[in-house]
Amino acid sequence: MTNQIIKSTETMLRKIKKHGVNLNRKELEDLSHKSSIPNWIIELFSSYPLAGLQVGAKVTDSFGGLKDEPVLFEIVNANLMHELNTESYPGMYLFSKGYLTIGIGVESMGDVLVIDTKLEDPKVYQVWHDVSHDPDELEKAIQTGARGTWTIAESLSLLFTEGLIEEPY
Repeated sequence: MTNQIIKSTETMLRKIKKHGVNLNRKELEDLSHKSSIPNWIIELFSSYPLAGLQVGAKVTDSFGGLKDEPVLFEIVNANLMHELNTESYPGMYLFSKGYLTIGIGVESMGDVLVIDTKLEDPKVYQVWHDVSHDPDELEKAIQTGARGTWTIAESLSLLFTEGLIEEPY
């Protein structure tokens, strides 16, 4: 885990009163056996109380009628993370491509929050539930910002320091 991610995570957690929960390390390691998840991601989600927090950004999308409107995602627990990445669309198609679904839409439950595990401080994306069933097309859509995908933050550390953060219910 990079120092920047540690610093941004700790800064974010100091700003809020009520934290989420740490994910179970063993469950994350079990998920990693299905498709390699870098150890720093396992360390981050098992060492810091992130599950249950709502994170997001303001999004402008003329097609969807959004103008600088907040889009929030709840960081999921380990069981749901496993399901979203191995049994549910679109995560199950992205997981083998090196992406990890870490959250679900607060107002749009089929949409997910995805990080690119190939990067040390990964970009954070929103992916609609109905973009494509083809893993290659999904990855291309994310990389090009095609309809149904957005870059929520240029990095996970920026999401934690500059994004919207809401305490868990």
